[in-house]
Amino acid sequence: MAHSVKLTQAAYEAAVRRAKEADAREPRALAVSYDESKDAFVFTLRGNVTLVIPRERIPGLADGASTVALGRVEIDGEGEYLCWPDLDVDHAVPFLVAGVLGIRTVRENARHAGSVRNAKKAEAVRANGRKGGRPKKAAA
Repeated sequence: MAHSVKLTQAAYEAAVRRAKEADAREPRALAVSYDESKDAFVFTLRGNVTLVIPRERIPGLADGASTVALGRVEIDGEGEYLCWPDLDVDHAVPFLVAGVLGIRTVRENARHAGSVRNAKKAEAVRANGRKGGRPKKAAA
């Protein structure tokens, strides 16, 4: 059975405004170049931010790639994606920046939260076990 959701014009406009604000905070590349002397890429991001990332910190740009191939980087998707067509390497700018800066994604935070061990969580697990534990999965 299909359910319909009524969305007011004001709610729609608020959602669009929130999406635009969130997008404005995402890093986007305006320019990128390879600096052979530093063996690094120089990124100019919107918001007047310049970021220098050593080549070895960017997955897929292994040793042995020619300077010409490294320098042939393209910016796609209004600055959201970087592509090295000669090397068959693509990266989303927000994830690349987060990875280099050590910022966790939502998925990584959830995975980490699930692995945390403390006394309160241990007691909750024991209490659940006394109730019979997690229900068994049905056989496929």
